[in-house]
Amino acid sequence: MHRDYAPKGVKFYYIYKYLAHAGNKGYVQPFTLQERLMHIKEAKRTLGTDIPWICDTMSNELKHVLGDAPTSGFLIDPEGKVVRRRGWGNTSALRKDLEELVGPVENPTKVEDLNLKTAPPPKVAAKGVVKRIERPGGMKPLRIEPEIKPDAQPFYVKLRPQADQQLLRTGAGKLYLDFRPDPIYHVHWNNLVKPIQIELEPPGETTLKLVGRIANPSGDADSSQDGLAIRPTKFVAEGPRVDEPSDIDPREFLIDVAAWSSKEPIQLTVRYFACNDEAGWCKAITQRYAILLSEDVEDGYHVQPMSYAGVWPAFRGPLRNGISTARNVPTEWGPDKNIKWRTALPAPGNSSPIVSGDRVFVTCAQDEGRKRRLYCFDRTDGKELWVRTVKFDKVMPTHKTNPYCASTPLAVGNRVVVWHGTAGLYCYDLEGKELWSRDLGEFRHMWGYSSSPVFSKDRIILHCGPGKRTFLTAIELTTGKTLWQTDEPIGGDGNKNEDGKYAGSWSTPIISRVNGKNQIICSLTTRVNAYDPDSGEILWTCDGLRGPKGDLAYSSPVIAGDVCVVFGGFNGPSFGFKLGEKGNITEAGRLWRVERNPQSIGSGVFVGKHVYVPDAGPGTLRCIEPETGKVVWQQRIPGGGAWGSIVYTDSRGYVTCQDGDTVVFAPHPDGYKELAVNSLGEPSNSTPAFANGQIFLRTFEALYCISESDPRLREGDQAKRTTETGSTRGGRK
Repeated sequence: MHRDYAPKGVKFYYIYKYLAHAGNKGYVQPFTLQERLMHIKEAKRTLGTDIPWICDTMSNELKHVLGDAPTSGFLIDPEGKVVRRRGWGNTSALRKDLEELVGPVENPTKVEDLNLKTAPPPKVAAKGVVKRIERPGGMKPLRIEPEIKPDAQPFYVKLRPQADQQLLRTGAGKLYLDFRPDPIYHVHWNNLVKPIQIELEPPGETTLKLVGRIANPSGDADSSQDGLAIRPTKFVAEGPRVDEPSDIDPREFLIDVAAWSSKEPIQLTVRYFACNDEAGWCKAITQRYAILLSEDVEDGYHVQPMSYAGVWPAFRGPLRNGISTARNVPTEWGPDKNIKWRTALPAPGNSSPIVSGDRVFVTCAQDEGRKRRLYCFDRTDGKELWVRTVKFDKVMPTHKTNPYCASTPLAVGNRVVVWHGTAGLYCYDLEGKELWSRDLGEFRHMWGYSSSPVFSKDRIILHCGPGKRTFLTAIELTTGKTLWQTDEPIGGDGNKNEDGKYAGSWSTPIISRVNGKNQIICSLTTRVNAYDPDSGEILWTCDGLRGPKGDLAYSSPVIAGDVCVVFGGFNGPSFGFKLGEKGNITEAGRLWRVERNPQSIGSGVFVGKHVYVPDAGPGTLRCIEPETGKVVWQQRIPGGGAWGSIVYTDSRGYVTCQDGDTVVFAPHPDGYKELAVNSLGEPSNSTPAFANGQIFLRTFEALYCISESDPRLREGDQAKRTTETGSTRGGRK
């Protein structure tokens, strides 16, 4: 393809996104960006090609934005729009696409015409000489934190631990340790010296028992003994002695674990001898890891089909900031234009839809909140695939403008999580099977609840409240265990503060990288807090949300470079402050504060050098300088106040107003430029989801899929005429 179409101006790139299923075909997961670049160099040598590569970051941002599939492919036009996307590499389909978009070639190149000078990986040492151990099926990889020091030796041998389901659920079960020489360094084991030795320091009351070989706490190995439980001193074991002078086979250990708390890692030190015959060296290496009782969801087990591009997994999108990378998104629609399907919903609601693979999820409540439901719809035609109902016998207080089930669900890999307030937190697989649930207690407020869960590494981050009980918590995705909980002091009775004024926060947290580390940032009733995602420690706080009408926050903070901008609710204050400090940063870090503002419910976006904000009352859009708070322009827009948040994609801003009108505008500091106003004639308080050139919009009456009819946007999928599917119970069509 490159030989045929590069002369026609087509540029080709490989993308290194992630090494899925580490260990297959001899590959080992890299620990550093430098090792990823070494992998790319090795791939160029092995494939014999000079086609350039694009390397993802170690936080896998590109992988997530592009949909998490391991071998996906994209065709991008000169304007940067994705005109083809496929979940798995398919050379015949790629050639067909290029013939359609660019034109055919007279004599297509065949593989046998290339005469590629491919080079297999060099043979380093023998393999298949060490007997593999038997381990349980269905084990899951665990997160590790290798101790990487700038001037230390590379991890020539890399650890990949796995746990069985029982260990993940209960803290008691099988732990499998798999050490492999990394082929990128061309190293092998030196079997003429002492074999690999591991030293584990179990936390607290944790006990470890090696299956097969065992060493006592003093470290004197005895390969003939059976397993022995050891606690709480150091646990030492050696690998097998091998007759072959060198080899590259894995070194494996299977350990029975009991009473392992997910809050504390097992510390592991490994000692081994590695040799590189090409470079002429053998080295004694000592390296350390922390093993966490937490499934590594990045390890290739949670792969979503890219052909469906599930890239809107949470409230305000994959980056949690209202920014979408979707292209070819419709600018105009209406009841009879660009509607692929419409599915009636049984009741109004303020939650927003999310998209995961070929499925769309949304919540809805009935019977005064006694039935709280998560709906799953087929993305292709809007048909209901399943619904899961949580029955709750209490009628909790809320406001008529905030129906129950106001929280937007969260999809992570093959799981979907939904918070039903006092009715609990629930996790399902994509087929609707309940995996776990949690009762987090009662959250009582006269205006109800609405904060949505977000995801960080292996955990769900949830702002629980409002009311007298308000806290942020981290819940492990795989087990539902509480990893930490940080309470927020609330004055008054939870509905009103000490002065008898309204109080409460419905703000969804955001996750922002500050000084090289992630922070969870959330607007509470009187202040903004930043939390350490690992421990829940409050890193800093900035006061200023108490306003003339009370202590209220609805919208999420907006990160504008190194400035954070927040907006209070009910005409409350707005202010901006510098990120990067610790402690109470109000005096030193706050840049500006405006006491009174338009009502803020939906969240804004940062585009270019300005923040664009939707106002719920009056119904206006504002452009604001984040460093000064200066309002550059303010414009009244159709459709009433905006409770939905702004989404920015394809150089356009989208905001849905309460009358059901979605305003499309071009964000620019020079002034408001309206591109379209699209009315569905049904009220809405929600934020649309954007994925693969489609928009998913929830109104009080229905869920819509909005899509243009251009066949290039989907693989063989022609736009359909408007259809209505699903239940019409309570519908008002």
